[in-house]
Amino acid sequence: MHPKIKELLEIANSMPAISWEDFTPEDAKKSAILRAESAKISNFDLEQVFEMTDHKVKHIPIRIYKPSADPNLPIVIYFHGGGLMTGSIAGYDANCCYIVNRSNTIIISVDYRLTPEHKFPCAIEDAYEVLCWVSQNSEKIGGNSEKISVMGDSSGAYLAIVATLMAKDKGFPKIYSQILLYPHTDANCNTESYQTHGQGFSLTANMMKWYFSHYQNTEEDLQNPYFSPLLAKNLANLPKALILTAELDPLRDDGFLYAEKLKKFGVPVEYICYESMIHGFFKMPKWLESCRNMVAKIIDFLQR
Repeated sequence: MHPKIKELLEIANSMPAISWEDFTPEDAKKSAILRAESAKISNFDLEQVFEMTDHKVKHIPIRIYKPSADPNLPIVIYFHGGGLMTGSIAGYDANCCYIVNRSNTIIISVDYRLTPEHKFPCAIEDAYEVLCWVSQNSEKIGGNSEKISVMGDSSGAYLAIVATLMAKDKGFPKIYSQILLYPHTDANCNTESYQTHGQGFSLTANMMKWYFSHYQNTEEDLQNPYFSPLLAKNLANLPKALILTAELDPLRDDGFLYAEKLKKFGVPVEYICYESMIHGFFKMPKWLESCRNMVAKIIDFLQR
């Protein structure tokens, strides 16, 4: 195990165990703010980009990062992680700016509605709403409507997947590619990696079940392909995908199984599992070479 990962896990595992019956969404939101502040020491330094502007698509705040004034640039719509309950645009400024400056790509980051105030399907409706707006307004922001990709980490990667499925089902808009960082794809939480890495590796199986319990309305939601996209029956004609997972993550198999299913339907997929890494390592480039390698892979994929 990477020494820094081992150190982080030793600290996390020394904390008192959380009683999920007593833990509240308010507790989660407060602890997420503290984690976001502490994560800054391991993340990229915040860089300047050519232009960064805030807008709203109906009720949904978005932030547009532009690398230059050039027209016809590729566009990436980014959905942040946080269990569909926490996280924000601001928490991913450094990552977005870093990628924008090296890929010559516009990134549009989305502040979708969060649980438990806004349950399923609010977040996916916001994701699809922004996707449609970007497609219809790409020229106004200097982008190419033929080169729109979606990207996200963890629950944000889930939103990227479902926005892509919705675009396929509705016949609009066209998505060029999807970049998925340790996505969750099956809310039933019964894969092998949930069994082998569901406890003691930062993100736990009980934590995921708790997040899902605040996102769902009924037990039937768990079997809805827009809730558990691994259950989608037909993945043909979806855009090419880059799927990146972490070995010591209970969500590892969610990403792997989704990659394998895409391949069965003829979708081009690049899949990489990063050894000895845990969930959330996208925001640790100062500590982890694997994170720097992953970000370099994302930039290379966008440039290609």
